[in-house]
Amino acid sequence: MSGGPERQFGDDDDDIVAVPEYGVPVMEFRICGKAEDAKTGQPVKGIAMTYNNPVDPYERQDTTWTSENGEFIVQRNTYPPSDKMIVKFTDVDGSENGEYSVEKVEVPLVWQEESQDGWKVGIFAADDVKVMLDPVESSESE
Repeated sequence: MSGGPERQFGDDDDDIVAVPEYGVPVMEFRICGKAEDAKTGQPVKGIAMTYNNPVDPYERQDTTWTSENGEFIVQRNTYPPSDKMIVKFTDVDGSENGEYSVEKVEVPLVWQEESQDGWKVGIFAADDVKVMLDPVESSESE
């Protein structure tokens, strides 16, 4: 037994990760689309895209980045099933390809295919998502 205080549940909830066990229904989802400059319509590369299942407060976010053509795709399983994802686009490369404001988008997921697996509720997708990113105006003072 250590001499320090005992850790109480709730002291640091960030350490808690909900782990689905056998028999928990999951859904497969896919989100794909393109990020473009809101003023020019040109594709924006190097933007970090994270997503969050709004009904799962413990889900850890994965990150993907937009390609040279501004395209992105993420596909994985999640629990519990949800009919939408909250997707966040963040410019992380500074002024390399212009600077853009953070954009948060609620993306509805549409049922695409029924699963034959008893614990998988199906495949849900949002294809051709178009995100318009607002450029940050530089404020150069002389």
